[in-house]
Amino acid sequence: MASLSGSLFWRPMSAEDLPAVSRLAGLIHADYPEDDAVFAERLHLCPAGCFLLEGADGAACGYLFSHPWRTDGRCKEVVPALNTLIGALPECPDFWYLHDIALISGARGTGMARAGIMLVQAAAVHARVGRIVLTSTAAAVEFWRAQGFERCRSGQGNLGSYGAGAVLFERAV
Repeated sequence: MASLSGSLFWRPMSAEDLPAVSRLAGLIHADYPEDDAVFAERLHLCPAGCFLLEGADGAACGYLFSHPWRTDGRCKEVVPALNTLIGALPECPDFWYLHDIALISGARGTGMARAGIMLVQAAAVHARVGRIVLTSTAAAVEFWRAQGFERCRSGQGNLGSYGAGAVLFERAV
């Protein structure tokens, strides 16, 4: 569906988009369910890191959640577990966490995932943090490598909630 890319665009997410996000999450990430409260909290805490992929007809075709985060006291990336409320954002973040980017099958291969990653990069630059960190499921490892992400050498914790073979990745901004 390459012709679909010209009719897709990322826009800032709003609270009114959350029902569509929940529906998409159930379709796209059925094996990695998250409560609606997790999506609502991420949007509330960091609206600048949340986007909806919309078609020209107004249909939701994907979503992106990201936010600033921090290393632990030993300079290790400890990212939030899947389906976990985080409570608050750190006062002094040292990386931007790409929590989730999800596109319907017809939107994949159109360049919109790469465009979403550029939105995350812009947010990281604006927040003055030097890198993006994400947790990849085993099935998406090669996709993230193709986007220039490398395995995080100091990452730990909470990967189990993303299934066997999950990998923590990072990329400089």
